[in-house]
Amino acid sequence: MIKFCGRRILCHQDFRFYLSSPLPKPKFNPEIASTTTIINFGVSHDTLTEDLLSRAFARIRPDLYRERILALKNVEVEQKTLHHLSITVRDKVLTNQEAIMGSAKAVKFITDFTNAKVDVSDT
Repeated sequence: MIKFCGRRILCHQDFRFYLSSPLPKPKFNPEIASTTTIINFGVSHDTLTEDLLSRAFARIRPDLYRERILALKNVEVEQKTLHHLSITVRDKVLTNQEAIMGSAKAVKFITDFTNAKVDVSDT
């Protein structure tokens, strides 16, 4: 149902109504904002360039494109693993701090692990 010129109009169940605005952050009244989904379709020159380059790369070298996607997924998995390990080590250190800090080997491991995490996150 749509309210148009003060009248309620029944419409087909598949009917969709789209509002468009040239403003980067349009302001709708609360009634419209609460009953709609606002999507930001704003694009920048950099995102368009990156998207076009990615599509061109996928068409020209599909084998390398698939390899790139796989490598990016692997990097994401490794980052999650490092994050999980850092949380685990932190928790272990905090719960058993006296025993661990008494061991030079444990302190060296924690220092090396933290440095490795910083090196990976910088790349």
